[in-house]
Amino acid sequence: RIPNAPSIAGSRSHSASCWIQVNVAESNKVYFERGMSSTPAVTITLIGLNTVIFFMTVSQGFLQSEATILRAGALSRDLVLHGEVWRLLSAMFLHGGLEHLFGNGVGLFILGMAVEHAYGKLEMAGIYFISGLAGSVFSVVVKSS
Repeated sequence: RIPNAPSIAGSRSHSASCWIQVNVAESNKVYFERGMSSTPAVTITLIGLNTVIFFMTVSQGFLQSEATILRAGALSRDLVLHGEVWRLLSAMFLHGGLEHLFGNGVGLFILGMAVEHAYGKLEMAGIYFISGLAGSVFSVVVKSS
């Protein structure tokens, strides 16, 4: 007998209710994953686009200095405030190195797979762009000049 454990007779209904709660939680998990694609099209397209843009910026020498990455479209509070609002979107596709690209790609794949499955392809694309834009705007607002 386990110390402080209820007797078998007194725990049947408690055990049954715990089993039912766990079983329901497990079945909900399985239900969400059912039909989830291991190759989410929009997510993989976005990862591919980020990768192509990264290698284009590297091949053109845009990661050599702050001035060159700014020419590529990196986010700059001062430049955005002086009218270059397109940087709010272009910054979503620029990465400072392979580690940055890889980390973002892994995160995008994991979250993107779930979001694309739960909400759909068009919604995934919308969430990606709105999130990126919101992050850029937040950065511009919070960063001091």
